[in-house]
Amino acid sequence: MSVIVYTANPRPTPLSKHDTGYIVPHTGDPDGSIPLEWYSGTSKASLHDFLSRDIDLLLISIPLTKATEHLLG
Repeated sequence: MSVIVYTANPRPTPLSKHDTGYIVPHTGDPDGSIPLEWYSGTSKASLHDFLSRDIDLLLISIPLTKATEHLLG
């Protein structure tokens, strides 16, 4: 299984991929090394580019706001 990520803001450096929030010890991916590819953007075009990848399973984890309402349909 390969993991690819889509974020609103670019994460171009290894340091920018680090999770700076709370992490239960010995869990998760604190250094951001699991994803093979990182995509970013806030436009429909950038989202459609990401969704055009060969994705078998899509997990969406975003707050529900006016900006994210109807994001996928």
